[in-house]
Amino acid sequence: MRSRSFALLAVLVVVLLALSGCAAAKQALAPKTKVVTREGKVATADAKVTGELPAELPDGLPLWPGAKVRDAAVTDGSVELQLAATESFKDVVAGVGVGFERAKWNVVESLSDDTNTVLEVSNADYEGVVTLTAGEDVGTTIEYVLAPVQ
Repeated sequence: MRSRSFALLAVLVVVLLALSGCAAAKQALAPKTKVVTREGKVATADAKVTGELPAELPDGLPLWPGAKVRDAAVTDGSVELQLAATESFKDVVAGVGVGFERAKWNVVESLSDDTNTVLEVSNADYEGVVTLTAGEDVGTTIEYVLAPVQ
């Protein structure tokens, strides 16, 4: 009986200290937080992709790591490139946007909904659009259409 009374008294003291503003008591009673960070994938110029890329792609063009080349052509300096990524639409949109910004391209999101995002991109040498489309079940298609700045 005595140990039960002591335990009840100890809990009461801790609660009263917490209510009175005692920082140590509040910290003791607060749930422990768990910090979880996750560095997402980011499009980069040195990303490894599966398939053939034209040698004439713009220097520093951010590509999605691990993507599969579906179609690629450079005609008179204009670039048409289609990649398929296995990652979620949300992750790819975030990673492609960050990749272009880190590569010092200007990026403006001109259209965005749950399944499509269009980014207007430009740098000193090229301008165009990057269209991201969610797959029906999984994955994301990334289409680049870029032209040399006149």
